[in-house]
Amino acid sequence: MSIPARLTFRSATLGRRGAPVLREVSFTARGGEFIVFSGPSGGGKSTLVASALGLLPPLAGGCETSAPRRALVPQHDRLDELVPVSVLELVLSGAPHARTRSGGPTAEVRARAAALLQRLGLGEVRAQRFGALSGGQRQRALVARALVGQPEVVAFDEATSALDAASAARVVAAACTAAAAGALVLWVTHQPLQGVHGLRRFTVADGAVRED
Repeated sequence: MSIPARLTFRSATLGRRGAPVLREVSFTARGGEFIVFSGPSGGGKSTLVASALGLLPPLAGGCETSAPRRALVPQHDRLDELVPVSVLELVLSGAPHARTRSGGPTAEVRARAAALLQRLGLGEVRAQRFGALSGGQRQRALVARALVGQPEVVAFDEATSALDAASAARVVAAACTAAAAGALVLWVTHQPLQGVHGLRRFTVADGAVRED
C-alpha cells in the first residue's frame, strides 16, 4: 500500500511577486482528506492553493509536500477556445506520465478518461472540439483533465462557481471519489459545500489561515 501524500506548511509567508498575502501559515494535511478553504475575495485563498501545488514558492518559512503529482482546476478555463483539440484529447493531456513506448496514452488512462467524462456528463461530447463546448462543459472537461492522472494533491479553485446545481454536484462527487481513493483535495469556495462528510474547514482572511 502506498504512503498517503503529505502537505506541510511551517510558519510560511505566502505571496506573489515578493508581496506577502498570508503570514505564519502552519498546518499539515494528508492524502484522503477533503479540505475546504473559504473567506472573502482577495483574502489569499488562490495564493494558498498555488503555494500548496508548488506554483508559488513561500517568501519565508516552509512548504513541503511528498506528492509528485499535483493538479489544479482553475475558476475559469484559461485555454484558448480555438485550441484544435477534442474534449477527449484535452482530458488525456492531463496524464503525461502515463504513456506507451510510442508516446500515446495507455489503455488504462484512456479507460479512466472515458469513465470520468461519463461521470461528469460529457460522454456524448468527448469527440467534439473543446472550444465548441459551453462554459460549464469546458469547466467539467478541465475537472476530468485534472483527475485523469490520479494526482496525489488536487486543488479546485472556485471550480463550481459558474456551474448549475446538477453540474456542480457532479464535480463535488468526482472530488469526493478522488479523496476516497487517497488524494488530498483542496477546495476553495465562497459557497456552502453540501453533501460532503468529514471535511476540514479553514478560513482564509486578514492575512491568516485559521482552521475552524
